Amino acid sequence: MTAVSFSVAPSSASAQTTADDEARALFEAGRLAFSRGRYEQALGNFQEAYELSQRPALLYNIGTTFDRLRRDQEAIDAFEQFLEAQPESDLVPEVQERVRILRENQRPDLSPEAVAAASGTDTQTGTPTQPAERDNRIVKKWWFWTIIGVVVVGAAVGIGVGASGGGQQGPLPYDANTFTVEL
Repeated sequence: MTAVSFSVAPSSASAQTTADDEARALFEAGRLAFSRGRYEQALGNFQEAYELSQRPALLYNIGTTFDRLRRDQEAIDAFEQFLEAQPESDLVPEVQERVRILRENQRPDLSPEAVAAASGTDTQTGTPTQPAERDNRIVKKWWFWTIIGVVVVGAAVGIGVGASGGGQQGPLPYDANTFTVEL
């Protein structure tokens, strides 16, 4: 019995080392693909590495890659798994903030009530509702502030040029005893 346990232990340790080595290689390949903008490839590598090693830190990489691919719900899921597995990580505040932003930016609710509210119809009767008043003041327009910015910059340049005098520049102090020779 003891001979069997000794012979099993080294082979399982060897298998674990092989899985860890393979997971490490997949992680490195994922990092390289991610740094080159090949997010689909990086995602596959990170997911395979996680399947082999079950290291929770890889969930952060998976979430970040889903985020770059704009697969928001999958990114949220991976980040939440990371937060659950690594509650003491230094990355927790950053991940929590990212999850909050992803949730805010998810696609709008397409339920019948939400669609009716957006289209301005009453869900009970199907009659149009009174549209909310829009704030059409000129100061709310982007182009207004662009024009203001151009005017301010133009005025500053004009004042600067006007204040410089526009006359000829006198000799510089280090030019006192120098001369040039024309050939």
